Amino acid sequence: MHLSNSHLDLHSKTSNKLQNQNLYKLGFSALSCGGLAFLLLGLGASHADAQLTIQSTGTISGTLRFPFGPTTNGRVTRIDTDKNGTYFRNIGTRSNPKLVPVYSSRFVQIETNPDGTFKKAFVDFLGLQFISSNGSITSPALSAGQLKTYRYQGRPNPEFQINFQAAVQDELALQRAFYEGVVTDPRTGQQYQGVFEINGQGPRYSDRNGGDSPTVFDFKTDYNPKSGTRPRPALNSYTMKNTPLVRLTIKVPAGMQPINPSGTPVAPPVVNPVTPPIATPVTPPVATPVTPPIMAPIETPVTEPIETPVTETIDSDSFISSSPTAPTISTPTSPSEQTGIEFSSGKVAINSDSAIRQITSEQTGCLKDTVNCRPQNQSRPIGPRSRVLVR
Repeated sequence: MHLSNSHLDLHSKTSNKLQNQNLYKLGFSALSCGGLAFLLLGLGASHADAQLTIQSTGTISGTLRFPFGPTTNGRVTRIDTDKNGTYFRNIGTRSNPKLVPVYSSRFVQIETNPDGTFKKAFVDFLGLQFISSNGSITSPALSAGQLKTYRYQGRPNPEFQINFQAAVQDELALQRAFYEGVVTDPRTGQQYQGVFEINGQGPRYSDRNGGDSPTVFDFKTDYNPKSGTRPRPALNSYTMKNTPLVRLTIKVPAGMQPINPSGTPVAPPVVNPVTPPIATPVTPPVATPVTPPIMAPIETPVTEPIETPVTETIDSDSFISSSPTAPTISTPTSPSEQTGIEFSSGKVAINSDSAIRQITSEQTGCLKDTVNCRPQNQSRPIGPRSRVLVR
């Protein structure tokens, strides 16, 4: 079939249009898929780097002082009272209330219903702003660290070098502080080490333990809003000591890795956990039991009866005395000096049976007749022969 040039041009334009549409759809699909993938990657990255927030409780101590003189911060705390402007705190329970008066104000305001009947009474207080340079915080989630000093509002003045800032409104508000140490996540047991930003709040003025925390009642900042004047706080400073924090929020920086991935809490460092100062009982009180003070016993001769006839004469040349002493328990000397057997006096025996000779009365007669004399009764001397067997 023969087609004119006009028909060919129309067919060519139609084909090009269809191709362009297909390419556009393909490109849009690829862009959509790429954008979705990029979005998913972005969500995954943000989830992986999400900041961890740990909730706990604790106590706070330190002296609250005004950063720019004793002034209020302009924020209003409205407290319901009775018609006389007195606020009562319930120190009992809801079922068994025990109301005690806390504060009475002359600036009571009355709110009525549309029909003019009484609705409620209240008193307005202005809040206060504080800083502290000697603050400290304790918490089950915080350990091995302390509050870090920083500059209040970036001011370089030394008086603005603080470690926390706070406000007093309905309750004590710990607005900003930095803790340098170890943080434990109570849910997982994982611990993180570094610098962490923290904030929190004390008990509300209406809580049962609200009196343990500074409130607007302490500073008497009630006022008449119609007067247009602000009250001057009654106190220039306020010192807290272990004031409760019913909520403590700890922010773990994004991307910080736990120091114990398994979740087992790491014990804080101890100075000397292994060996206490008195833990070396190697040497007993008696250091050298080898040589006691009574090494050489004093020889106290005890005269014992030696059965020797009075009429007998003793040949001094043939008898060697051993100076016997009474048996005495003696501490042995060094084992290297022992010979095995010794007398109780410590002297080695040298008088044997062959070295001792005694002359009896019969032998005296034999001196006259040396030829026919035969000694019939030679007796051995009797004396102490105590011996000690030493190992």
